[in-house]
Amino acid sequence: MLFNSYQFIFFFLPVLILALFLIQVNIKLKFIPISILILFSLFFYAYDNYKFLFLLLFSIIVNYYISLAVDYLKNKNLKKLVISFIILFNLSILFYFKYFNFFIDNLSIIFSKNYNYIEIYLPLAISFFTFQQISYQVDNYKNKQKKNIINYILYVSFFPQLIAGPIIRYSHFYAELIKDKFLKINHENLSLGTSIIILGLFKKVVLADTAGFYVDNLYNQIYNGDEICGFDLFLFIIFFSVQIYFDFSGYSDIAVGIGRILNFNMPINFNSPYKAHSIIEFWKRWHITLSQFFRDYFYISLGGNKNIFFIRIILIIFIMTVVGLWHGAANNFIIWGLVHGILIASNHFINRINFRILKEFKIPKFIKILITFYLVAITFVFFRVEDIDKSFSIILGAFSFDNYFFSSYFINEISILKKIIMLLSILIIFLMPNIFQLFRLKTVNISKIEIKNKITFKTNFLWAFSLILIFIFSLVSLNTPSVFIYFRF
Repeated sequence: MLFNSYQFIFFFLPVLILALFLIQVNIKLKFIPISILILFSLFFYAYDNYKFLFLLLFSIIVNYYISLAVDYLKNKNLKKLVISFIILFNLSILFYFKYFNFFIDNLSIIFSKNYNYIEIYLPLAISFFTFQQISYQVDNYKNKQKKNIINYILYVSFFPQLIAGPIIRYSHFYAELIKDKFLKINHENLSLGTSIIILGLFKKVVLADTAGFYVDNLYNQIYNGDEICGFDLFLFIIFFSVQIYFDFSGYSDIAVGIGRILNFNMPINFNSPYKAHSIIEFWKRWHITLSQFFRDYFYISLGGNKNIFFIRIILIIFIMTVVGLWHGAANNFIIWGLVHGILIASNHFINRINFRILKEFKIPKFIKILITFYLVAITFVFFRVEDIDKSFSIILGAFSFDNYFFSSYFINEISILKKIIMLLSILIIFLMPNIFQLFRLKTVNISKIEIKNKITFKTNFLWAFSLILIFIFSLVSLNTPSVFIYFRF
């Protein structure tokens, strides 16, 4: 089920809120509203393909009972063996559904043979619930977690973040779950959560989908072999970055808003990443929970900061390549991750060398931001375009200034309204606060966040009127709901 669908907006979410409200009025037992939330979460997951619900439940049951076995084992070597098994079990499921045919395809190329594909459908959210359960297993191995089967099922199936994150640590989830007011609907949280959901919906169906309309049409023209001017290729680079930003940020905002209604503090996943001054800072702001997962469970496990500088650089490049592969079973995603690894490594190298010229000549912050943004935008071409040769053609074409504006699709075909929305999206990215700043939300997975914005949310008539207008405009724009980009991962 999509967050940006009429079924979710006008049926699923209101019915859930009403059910929880009625339950809390009449019943004091906490496991009953938790059980209701589990049922809604499982229905949410099964809505598109009920067959994969059995895979999710199978994975949950195996992981839970293996974690119980780890709790009771005294022999450290045996414990390590069991934890290695369950991590391998999780990764094996992920490999089969997501990477098996990719592996076969590459074997065919290497050995010049045609190996047969197996028709495999990718289960929704498999990358996210796999990593979340791995984080749980590692944390439980290091420090036994308080748990029961009901809480664990909810932890994995919790619908606001199940499909596309954020990746939540069990310790944080459990701390939220045992709060007295968890799942208790009140006016303040309902008002705040609904406001955040409306802004997230606007980001997706207005800002992301408008940019996506331009990007998708130009993408089709590129693959049809049409002649595209340099200006349009430049805008393709810029506006796919805009599309994926608002697409994923919009999803994350809606998840945060739902969490707020349920009195659950969701981890921050986006901290205005396009305002970053460097590639290193970008990855501290973009998809934060994924970056933290790879840092804590992969980079540090492999030695991380304990190694010599050269080894750390190699590790960073390798891990970012794996990050790329996590995003998709295709060579273009590997290239995307590899390029980011090289950029991060270069950033660390520059910081370590600390060139004298950088000391004497201070680059203005807005220049650093624009350079970082454009580097990120260029690498996103590999994320969007499967054909690597075409990716390079797009990037080179954006800097080819012969007949730069000739027969521009953007100038001649895109409506004035869409152009205004696309320009507005750029201004929002660089000038507006994110929802954690705007609503002064608690940040549970980062130490601090800048709160210097002059715009803050207040429960008054002006905010209510503005949000109603934004909601109506979003509904008008919501024709055929488009799938969130990260749903494919």
